[in-house]
Amino acid sequence: MPKLYLFCLLGFLSVCPLSGSVIIGFVTFDHDAPITGQNEVSINNFTGSGFCDGTFTACDPLIFQNISLTLSIQGGPNQVYTSGPLGPGSSVPVSFVFPSSLNILSLVFSGTISPQSFQLFGGGTFIAGPAISSLPLVPNSNELSLLSVNAAGSATPEPSTALLLGGGILLGYLTRRIWLTGSRA
Repeated sequence: MPKLYLFCLLGFLSVCPLSGSVIIGFVTFDHDAPITGQNEVSINNFTGSGFCDGTFTACDPLIFQNISLTLSIQGGPNQVYTSGPLGPGSSVPVSFVFPSSLNILSLVFSGTISPQSFQLFGGGTFIAGPAISSLPLVPNSNELSLLSVNAAGSATPEPSTALLLGGGILLGYLTRRIWLTGSRA
């Protein structure tokens, strides 16, 4: 049985580029917060010594720059909003507050970081490409999206690959366990 666990772990790690990207924060879409009738998008830059832990591993403070938010509006063209640079911490740029009557279908965050080289939790230096990666936010569905940066020269990982492999291995393990338990009865 220990060999099966080792096989599962190695299989998962082979498709999950743990050293290829670093989580640096998240973006949230908040309905009617803090004022009824307003929706807001908050940017959470969790870098620097105050946030350096096992989840957010960038120990040097990073500045989010060239920030833009692209809104897909029902029945209208996309709208792009921008913000100035943001340092570590949580903030809601004034330009990222919208009336709740605006029928937003999705939001896409984009930006860059500076500096691109920073210290990691547990030691080591990470050299990132400049672009911040995130998944689109969809109001009433997923209202939180992690922000990450990829190692310089690496491709953006496909998140479903690890889930598919992990799910298949888990299903195979559970099926085998049920089959072995049933044959002993």
